Amino acid sequence: MGVSRLQARTSAQHGLVFWEERRLVERLTLGHLQAYTFVHLSLGEYLAGRYIAQMTDENLRSWIATRRCDARWRQPILMV
Repeated sequence: MGVSRLQARTSAQHGLVFWEERRLVERLTLGHLQAYTFVHLSLGEYLAGRYIAQMTDENLRSWIATRRCDARWRQPILMV
């Protein structure tokens, strides 16, 4: 993307804070581990579908072949 890893990390952190303040993502903490999750499954499925739709045809075919039987990916695949 033409930026250093530090710039990318800083930008990602700012983005996460932005969406966390607006209550679209939630930070989960267990000990020293942290994870982010979307507050509503549909939002995550929509964004996953948008990401998948931007894949090249070859990568898309390969990706779908490995995940088409996984129920968690049903909606994102249908959105593509």
